Amino acid sequence: MAEIERESRQQRLKDNLIALQQRYGELLKTAQMGSAVQQEMRDFQSSVLSAGMLESIENLSTLVSDLRRTALLQHNSTADEVMALKEQYVNHERQGDRALQQMQAEMQAALSELEEAYYSSPYR
Repeated sequence: MAEIERESRQQRLKDNLIALQQRYGELLKTAQMGSAVQQEMRDFQSSVLSAGMLESIENLSTLVSDLRRTALLQHNSTADEVMALKEQYVNHERQGDRALQQMQAEMQAALSELEEAYYSSPYR
């Protein structure tokens, strides 16, 4: 899924850059001297091309925002994974500590029983 999304974004980027470049080239071509009617036509054409360039720029800005959002979400998910792993580690550590404490209590009880049996034994 991520691969398809990445390819889609690359294609959008490529398409928007090509459109922007073509419109800019056309805009430069309209910068010629001529009669008043020709100049008005070129001005109108320049306005249309400028609007198209702005649209391409807005599309690129949207794409950049999407990429930033995706990077931020991926960073957050990575941070969440790290926190989950740390929580697991702490839980395992607590379980280990409880097991050691229980083992210590059992060993102390067994030692007490052995001492009591030793000191109360007639074979001592």
